[in-house]
Amino acid sequence: MKRKTVVSSLIVMAFLTFGSPAIMAQEIAYASTDTQEVQPRTDIKEWRYKVINGRLYKRLFNASTGRWETDWILVENQI
Repeated sequence: MKRKTVVSSLIVMAFLTFGSPAIMAQEIAYASTDTQEVQPRTDIKEWRYKVINGRLYKRLFNASTGRWETDWILVENQI
């Protein structure tokens, strides 16, 4: 009788130990498939250049908002 109790306890413990990660992994897998598209969190900025009277100027443009971030900045005196 004691042997049956010990064997039964071992079977229950093995089921709880090895059965739980599989159930948890399935829940995680289902949860990760319901994600939405990734959206950028920072603005896309780029430098724009132009030459006026042989001088190179640059200005920072925010492509995400369509606005200028800076005034025209002189880069160098001669090309």
